[in-house]
Amino acid sequence: MNLRLLAIYAAFLGVICTSTVTAKDELSMQDILSVAKMTGACGILQAQSTFQANTKLEGGDKFVERFWSTEAARLGKTPDQYIKDCQASIAAYESMWKVSGQKEK
Repeated sequence: MNLRLLAIYAAFLGVICTSTVTAKDELSMQDILSVAKMTGACGILQAQSTFQANTKLEGGDKFVERFWSTEAARLGKTPDQYIKDCQASIAAYESMWKVSGQKEK
């Protein structure tokens, strides 16, 4: 996967999804923490991709691509699956935030 494709995927991470948490009646603390951790990691992917797109550091494209391909592989996923998991994680996080009754982040 090239950085351009990664940047396009990362742009989708910024979109707030409007799904609701309905898969389970109750979420365990582990479920909540897992979603939060993944959402944070996905935010780093987005930030790195945006930073590289704006600064165009020499060798940065390869670094970002290699770093996230390696992270996906470490989790036993393809880069495309990792991006899809990021989108699902962000959607779940946003839904949990709404359900919690808290004001905006």
